[in-house]
Amino acid sequence: NGSTAVPLEVVFWSGGKDSFLALLARQQAWKQEQVKRQCCLVTTFDPASGMVPEQNISVSAVMDQARALGERLLIVPLPESCDGDAYVSTVGDAMTREILPSFGVADLSEVTFVFGDLHLADIRQWREENLGRLGP
Repeated sequence: NGSTAVPLEVVFWSGGKDSFLALLARQQAWKQEQVKRQCCLVTTFDPASGMVPEQNISVSAVMDQARALGERLLIVPLPESCDGDAYVSTVGDAMTREILPSFGVADLSEVTFVFGDLHLADIRQWREENLGRLGP
C-alpha cells in the first residue's frame, strides 16, 4: 500500500437525516482532530425507478443534496436482481473504478467507510459485516 494520499472517508449517503448526521459528525471530528480528510458520498439506486432504496428519494434529489453540501458523489446503479453479494460486489467495483483513482488512494483498504444507519440496527450490522470486507 504506502499511499501518500490524504485519508479518504466514504460516507454511504441515502439522502435521509441519518446520513446527514453521520456526515456532520465526521466533519466535526475532522475539525476537532485538526486533520485533513477527503470525503466522497456514495449512493446506490434502482436505475429502473431512479429511486434510492430505503429512503424512497430520487437520485436527482441526492445529487442536489451533494451539490448543496459541496461534496463529491458517486452514484451506483444496482443490478436488477441484487442480493447481498451482488450489492457488495457492485459497490466495491464502482468504488475501485471511480473513487480510488480520483482521490489518489491505492486500494479500498485505505478507505474509511461511514454509515448513517443510526436507528436501523439490522441494516447497520449487515453493512459493517459485509461492506467492512472492502476496507481495513
